[in-house]
Amino acid sequence: MRLFVCGLLLLISSANAIALQKESTMGGLTLAIKEVKPSGVVTVELNNSSQKPIRIWGEANSWGAAHWRVLLIRNGRLNTFFENPDRMFMRNGPGFNEIAVGGHFERKLDIVGEGWRGPDVQKIRFVRGDVLIVIYDVPNQFAFSEAPISVAASKMGVWYGVATAMIVVQ
Repeated sequence: MRLFVCGLLLLISSANAIALQKESTMGGLTLAIKEVKPSGVVTVELNNSSQKPIRIWGEANSWGAAHWRVLLIRNGRLNTFFENPDRMFMRNGPGFNEIAVGGHFERKLDIVGEGWRGPDVQKIRFVRGDVLIVIYDVPNQFAFSEAPISVAASKMGVWYGVATAMIVVQ
């Protein structure tokens, strides 16, 4: 009987934890690939499909840097490109951009440009038939919730989560 009660309590607490997690995750941000240039530039658009404005981290600070990934599948082979996570900032304070309800924010990802890493990144060219997957991955990065910077960042209400898009290059 004790085992049954313990199992039931564990099941109930797990269901509550899942419900709380769903309530606390942020949604409403979708990603679309607008253009792919052979030179290695991918233009993406972050769209706000929610009923309220969405804030995304500005990329000129460590909170908004290094959240983009581009996966290239060519001839059954996967290549991964990512923003340099070791960037230096002259002044580093949290800042954000706000996307209005129904609005969008455009970003050009220049894989060949400075700040990207991956195999032969300086020589990359996109060709017909390439499959590109773009990932915008923003973790809820402040594990120590009582730290002053974590408190300030959480009060800003900036979006976190993962948004993805895929395209076959024509």
